[in-house]
Amino acid sequence: MEISSGVSIFYSYSHKDERFCETLRAHLSVLERKEVISSWYDRKIKPGQLWQREIDTNIKRADIIVLLVSADFVASDYCYQEELQIAMERHEANQAIVVPVVVRPVDFSETPFSKIQALPKDAYPITKWNDEDEAWINVVEGIKSAINEVRFLKKRGGSDEGFRSINHYLVRELDSLEGAFEADGSNATNRGLSTGLFDLDRVTDGLHKSDFIAIAGRPGMGKTDLALKIACNAVIAEKKSVGYFSLNLPVDRLMRKMLSALGRLPVHKLFRGDLEEDDWPRLTSAVSLLKDLPLYIDDNISLSIDELRNRAIKTKEDKNVELIIVDSLQHMDFNSEHATPESISKVISRLARELKIPIIATTTISRDVEGRPNKRPLTRDLGAWRCLEEDADTMIFVYRDEVYNEDSVDNGVTELIVAKNSSASSIGTVKVFYTPGTCSFDNFLDD
Repeated sequence: MEISSGVSIFYSYSHKDERFCETLRAHLSVLERKEVISSWYDRKIKPGQLWQREIDTNIKRADIIVLLVSADFVASDYCYQEELQIAMERHEANQAIVVPVVVRPVDFSETPFSKIQALPKDAYPITKWNDEDEAWINVVEGIKSAINEVRFLKKRGGSDEGFRSINHYLVRELDSLEGAFEADGSNATNRGLSTGLFDLDRVTDGLHKSDFIAIAGRPGMGKTDLALKIACNAVIAEKKSVGYFSLNLPVDRLMRKMLSALGRLPVHKLFRGDLEEDDWPRLTSAVSLLKDLPLYIDDNISLSIDELRNRAIKTKEDKNVELIIVDSLQHMDFNSEHATPESISKVISRLARELKIPIIATTTISRDVEGRPNKRPLTRDLGAWRCLEEDADTMIFVYRDEVYNEDSVDNGVTELIVAKNSSASSIGTVKVFYTPGTCSFDNFLDD
């Protein structure tokens, strides 16, 4: 029988673990009663039905496949060789979400699902918890997160609609061109979201929907201040909602940087609280600019890529953010076995397409660049993050010559080197003013 209402859940388990299936269904009963979810397990097979056909039909239609993991599950030929194979194929094809739930102690390190984040917390078996109900509540919270992700993906249109005629896309493209043609102001020639830096917009055509933009450079080049410049421009000038993941700096330091840049106040004064009378009007002005704006900051320092993805999806759904910034990739949680720069890069790239918004990520490049006479970064300097060269739609390096050359003629100038640009196909170097003391980036006016 086909599951038709809400988010469909398929339970895969050994019959020796049937009590765990019943307990989990009881904890999710409120969601099923509200038709948020519908569930299927093999006890729903009716007399006279072909049991294998019913199992295959429902597992291939499920949105979420819950594996109740135990030694008996791993030992079951049907669970392991039949149901698990279908589940993993659909999970890897992004057709379903597989959620392993460890109910009894078992070594599953060599199983196909070993790289998927398991429940409950730390994959600690249900039966080993002092209070099994607390363990199940932890499991339910994880499954709810998966449910929210599925519901969001079902709501969004576009790529889930399958094949569409060429006329559909021609109309959409002409509408977009017409909107760009009729746009007012300095951003009239850019079809993407403005960064607030005109020369950078001219080269990149702005920040396009579904694009993954990587910003990289050595420490001290101003990557975070550049990310904050773009975020503030988006919320203040462009009237867009922004989600900002700060994996390195706590939110209080971010606030001081933003207030410093907007108020043209030396950041050290804000860190020390050493303000003079003349500084207060500028601070008040900066606070007024930021007050009540839709800028949402997450400064969790131990986010895994799965947690970041789930939070980004929820923020998009709840706050309708139109830009997400991830600062700094090198501080992601790499504790799980499958957390590698390659996997993180690909997840963010796909996430930008799923959410249909630009996602900016910053990262530090290898110190190898400092061994060359010309220290301007190249893609090979990405080191462990060389995957960004392939996965990012736009690649921007940040370079300050004065960091290496005290007598540089470009004192106070930062080069933004656009090394890759899939949206507008134009690359090159643009110059902007950067004042580290006030954390501020400004347009460069060359006389």
